[in-house]
Amino acid sequence: MNLKLNRLKYGIPILIIILFIILAKDKAQPKCTAIPTPAILNTSEADGSTVNLTWTNGQNSQMTYLNVSTSQSTKPDGSLEDPDIVNDAVTNKTSYLKSNLMPGTYYWNVVTDACKQRKVSELKSFTIQPTTKADCELTPAVLNTPVIKDSTVTFSWTNDQNTEASYINVSSSNEINDNGVLQTVDIANDVVSNNTSFTKENIASGTYYWNIASDGCGQRKISELGTFSIE
Repeated sequence: MNLKLNRLKYGIPILIIILFIILAKDKAQPKCTAIPTPAILNTSEADGSTVNLTWTNGQNSQMTYLNVSTSQSTKPDGSLEDPDIVNDAVTNKTSYLKSNLMPGTYYWNVVTDACKQRKVSELKSFTIQPTTKADCELTPAVLNTPVIKDSTVTFSWTNDQNTEASYINVSSSNEINDNGVLQTVDIANDVVSNNTSFTKENIASGTYYWNIASDGCGQRKISELGTFSIE
Protein backbone atom coordinates (compact mmCIF):
# COMPACT_ATOMS: atom_id res chain seq x y z
CA MET A 1 0.00 0.00 0.00
CA ASN A 2 2.81 2.42 0.92
CA LEU A 3 4.48 1.70 -2.43
CA LYS A 4 1.32 2.61 -4.31
CA LEU A 5 0.96 5.81 -2.27
CA ASN A 6 4.56 6.78 -3.00
CA ARG A 7 4.04 6.21 -6.73
CA LEU A 8 0.90 8.31 -6.62
CA LYS A 9 2.70 10.97 -4.57
CA TYR A 10 5.44 11.42 -7.19
CA GLY A 11 3.33 10.62 -10.26
CA ILE A 12 0.77 13.39 -9.83
CA PRO A 13 3.34 16.26 -9.88
CA ILE A 14 4.95 14.77 -12.98
CA LEU A 15 1.60 14.62 -14.73
CA ILE A 16 0.90 18.23 -13.74
CA ILE A 17 4.27 19.33 -15.15
CA ILE A 18 3.64 17.50 -18.47
CA LEU A 19 0.17 19.03 -18.72
CA PHE A 20 1.62 22.48 -18.01
CA ILE A 21 4.21 22.05 -20.80
CA ILE A 22 1.55 20.94 -23.30
CA LEU A 23 -0.68 23.88 -22.43
CA ALA A 24 2.24 26.30 -22.66
CA LYS A 25 3.21 25.04 -26.13
CA ASP A 26 -0.37 25.22 -27.30
CA LYS A 27 -0.63 28.79 -26.02
CA ALA A 28 2.64 29.71 -27.75
CA GLN A 29 1.37 28.50 -31.12
CA PRO A 30 -0.05 31.44 -33.06
CA LYS A 31 -3.70 31.06 -33.91
CA CYS A 32 -4.15 31.34 -37.66
CA THR A 33 -7.57 32.87 -38.12
CA ALA A 34 -6.96 35.45 -40.86
CA ILE A 35 -8.39 34.29 -44.18
CA PRO A 36 -6.03 34.88 -47.14
CA THR A 37 -7.22 36.56 -50.31
CA PRO A 38 -5.90 35.84 -53.83
CA ALA A 39 -3.26 37.99 -55.52
CA ILE A 40 -4.37 40.54 -58.10
CA LEU A 41 -2.52 40.29 -61.43
CA ASN A 42 -1.44 43.36 -63.40
CA THR A 43 -1.15 43.55 -67.16
CA SER A 44 2.05 41.83 -68.29
CA GLU A 45 4.65 43.77 -70.27
CA ALA A 46 6.34 41.84 -73.09
CA ASP A 47 9.38 43.24 -74.90
CA GLY A 48 10.86 41.00 -77.55
CA SER A 49 11.46 37.61 -75.93
CA THR A 50 11.25 39.03 -72.37
CA VAL A 51 8.18 39.51 -70.21
CA ASN A 52 7.78 41.39 -66.91
CA LEU A 53 5.01 39.97 -64.73
CA THR A 54 3.71 42.06 -61.81
CA TRP A 55 0.97 41.58 -59.25
CA THR A 56 -0.36 42.75 -55.87
CA ASN A 57 -0.22 40.14 -53.13
CA GLY A 58 -3.45 39.28 -51.38
CA GLN A 59 -4.09 39.95 -47.71
CA ASN A 60 -2.63 37.63 -45.04
CA SER A 61 -0.48 35.71 -47.54
CA GLN A 62 2.34 33.64 -46.04
CA MET A 63 3.76 31.88 -49.13
CA THR A 64 3.27 32.76 -52.80
CA TYR A 65 4.24 30.96 -55.99
CA LEU A 66 4.33 32.05 -59.62
CA ASN A 67 3.28 29.58 -62.29
CA VAL A 68 3.74 30.17 -66.03
CA SER A 69 2.76 27.58 -68.63
CA THR A 70 2.37 27.00 -72.35
CA SER A 71 -0.95 25.32 -71.51
CA GLN A 72 -4.03 26.88 -69.91
CA SER A 73 -5.13 23.59 -68.29
CA THR A 74 -5.74 23.99 -64.57
CA LYS A 75 -6.22 21.79 -61.52
CA PRO A 76 -9.49 21.81 -59.54
CA ASP A 77 -8.05 24.50 -57.22
CA GLY A 78 -7.35 26.79 -60.19
CA SER A 79 -3.56 26.44 -60.26
CA LEU A 80 -1.89 25.57 -63.56
CA GLU A 81 -1.62 21.85 -64.18
CA ASP A 82 1.75 21.97 -65.97
CA PRO A 83 3.82 25.09 -65.12
CA ASP A 84 6.55 24.14 -67.61
CA ILE A 85 7.97 27.67 -67.99
CA VAL A 86 8.04 29.00 -64.39
CA ASN A 87 7.22 27.30 -61.09
CA ASP A 88 8.99 29.45 -58.49
CA ALA A 89 8.42 30.69 -54.93
CA VAL A 90 7.95 34.49 -55.02
CA THR A 91 7.07 35.16 -51.39
CA ASN A 92 7.39 38.88 -50.54
CA LYS A 93 7.87 39.70 -54.24
CA THR A 94 5.49 41.46 -56.61
CA SER A 95 7.32 41.13 -59.93
CA TYR A 96 9.18 38.55 -62.00
CA LEU A 97 11.25 38.91 -65.18
CA LYS A 98 11.47 35.99 -67.62
CA SER A 99 13.69 36.13 -70.72
CA ASN A 100 14.46 34.02 -73.80
CA LEU A 101 10.86 33.01 -74.44
CA MET A 102 9.92 31.57 -77.80
CA PRO A 103 7.10 33.21 -79.79
CA GLY A 104 3.70 32.00 -78.60
CA THR A 105 0.97 32.45 -76.00
CA TYR A 106 1.66 31.79 -72.32
CA TYR A 107 -0.60 31.54 -69.26
CA TRP A 108 0.17 32.61 -65.69
CA ASN A 109 -1.24 32.97 -62.20
CA VAL A 110 -0.10 33.42 -58.60
CA VAL A 111 -0.83 30.86 -55.85
CA THR A 112 -1.17 32.04 -52.23
CA ASP A 113 -0.88 29.74 -49.19
CA ALA A 114 -1.81 30.78 -45.63
CA CYS A 115 -3.59 29.28 -42.62
CA LYS A 116 -3.70 25.88 -44.33
CA GLN A 117 -5.70 27.45 -47.15
CA ARG A 118 -4.84 28.04 -50.80
CA LYS A 119 -6.05 30.92 -52.90
CA VAL A 120 -5.32 31.15 -56.61
CA SER A 121 -5.47 34.34 -58.64
CA GLU A 122 -7.31 34.66 -61.92
CA LEU A 123 -5.61 33.16 -64.96
CA LYS A 124 -4.05 35.63 -67.38
CA SER A 125 -2.10 35.28 -70.60
CA PHE A 126 0.53 37.10 -72.60
CA THR A 127 1.95 36.66 -76.09
CA ILE A 128 5.53 36.77 -77.33
CA GLN A 129 5.47 38.02 -80.90
CA PRO A 130 7.78 36.65 -83.62
CA THR A 131 10.73 38.81 -84.61
CA THR A 132 9.72 41.02 -87.50
CA LYS A 133 12.98 42.76 -88.35
CA ALA A 134 13.16 43.23 -92.10
CA ASP A 135 16.89 42.55 -92.16
CA CYS A 136 16.68 39.33 -90.08
CA GLU A 137 17.01 36.24 -92.24
CA LEU A 138 17.65 32.72 -90.99
CA THR A 139 19.54 30.04 -92.91
CA PRO A 140 19.58 26.31 -92.04
CA ALA A 141 22.33 24.79 -89.92
CA VAL A 142 25.20 23.17 -91.82
CA LEU A 143 25.89 19.57 -90.75
CA ASN A 144 29.36 18.12 -90.24
CA THR A 145 30.23 14.44 -90.61
CA PRO A 146 29.37 12.58 -87.36
CA VAL A 147 32.30 11.12 -85.41
CA ILE A 148 31.63 7.46 -84.56
CA LYS A 149 33.44 5.48 -81.87
CA ASP A 150 31.99 2.03 -81.19
CA SER A 151 28.33 2.70 -80.34
CA THR A 152 28.87 6.39 -79.48
CA VAL A 153 28.21 9.13 -82.04
CA THR A 154 29.18 12.78 -81.75
CA PHE A 155 27.22 15.14 -84.00
CA SER A 156 28.38 18.65 -84.86
CA TRP A 157 27.07 21.49 -87.00
CA THR A 158 27.34 25.22 -87.66
CA ASN A 159 24.43 27.50 -86.68
CA ASP A 160 23.37 30.63 -88.51
CA GLN A 161 24.16 33.78 -86.49
CA ASN A 162 20.44 34.55 -86.15
CA THR A 163 19.59 31.20 -84.58
CA GLU A 164 17.67 31.64 -81.31
CA ALA A 165 16.85 27.99 -80.57
CA SER A 166 17.77 24.69 -82.18
CA TYR A 167 16.79 21.03 -81.92
CA ILE A 168 18.49 17.80 -83.02
CA ASN A 169 16.43 14.92 -84.40
CA VAL A 170 17.92 11.46 -84.93
CA SER A 171 15.89 8.60 -86.40
CA SER A 172 16.13 5.05 -87.64
CA SER A 173 13.86 6.08 -90.52
CA ASN A 174 14.50 8.61 -93.28
CA GLU A 175 10.81 9.42 -93.68
CA ILE A 176 10.15 13.17 -93.40
CA ASN A 177 6.99 15.28 -93.57
CA ASP A 178 6.26 18.18 -95.90
CA ASN A 179 8.17 20.56 -93.62
CA GLY A 180 11.34 18.47 -93.72
CA VAL A 181 10.91 17.19 -90.15
CA LEU A 182 11.69 13.53 -89.44
CA GLN A 183 8.46 11.65 -88.82
CA THR A 184 9.97 9.28 -86.24
CA VAL A 185 12.56 10.60 -83.78
CA ASP A 186 13.20 7.36 -81.90
CA ILE A 187 16.92 7.89 -81.27
CA ALA A 188 17.16 11.54 -80.17
CA ASN A 189 14.85 14.55 -79.99
CA ASP A 190 16.71 17.11 -77.90
CA VAL A 191 17.00 20.86 -77.43
CA VAL A 192 20.53 21.96 -78.38
CA SER A 193 20.15 25.74 -78.28
CA ASN A 194 23.49 27.57 -77.91
CA ASN A 195 25.32 24.30 -78.69
CA THR A 196 27.00 23.08 -81.86
CA SER A 197 27.59 19.47 -80.87
CA PHE A 198 25.69 16.57 -79.31
CA THR A 199 26.80 13.08 -78.22
CA LYS A 200 24.57 10.01 -78.16
CA GLU A 201 25.74 6.73 -76.62
CA ASN A 202 24.66 3.10 -76.92
CA ILE A 203 23.29 3.25 -80.45
CA ALA A 204 22.65 -0.21 -81.92
CA SER A 205 24.02 -1.35 -85.26
CA GLY A 206 22.20 0.07 -88.25
CA THR A 207 21.77 3.09 -90.51
CA TYR A 208 20.41 6.32 -89.07
CA TYR A 209 19.32 9.78 -90.20
CA TRP A 210 19.56 13.19 -88.53
CA ASN A 211 18.97 16.88 -88.99
CA ILE A 212 18.85 20.17 -87.09
CA ALA A 213 15.76 22.38 -86.77
CA SER A 214 16.60 26.05 -86.17
CA ASP A 215 14.31 28.85 -84.93
CA GLY A 216 15.06 32.54 -85.34
CA CYS A 217 13.77 35.75 -86.97
CA GLY A 218 10.26 34.35 -86.52
CA GLN A 219 11.16 31.50 -88.89
CA ARG A 220 11.99 27.80 -88.72
CA LYS A 221 14.62 26.26 -90.99
CA ILE A 222 15.48 22.56 -91.32
CA SER A 223 18.98 21.44 -92.29
CA GLU A 224 19.71 18.88 -94.96
CA LEU A 225 19.19 15.26 -93.93
CA GLY A 226 22.42 13.61 -92.77
CA THR A 227 23.07 9.90 -92.45
CA PHE A 228 25.51 7.57 -90.66
CA SER A 229 25.90 3.90 -89.91
CA ILE A 230 26.91 1.86 -86.85
CA GLU A 231 28.64 -1.41 -87.77
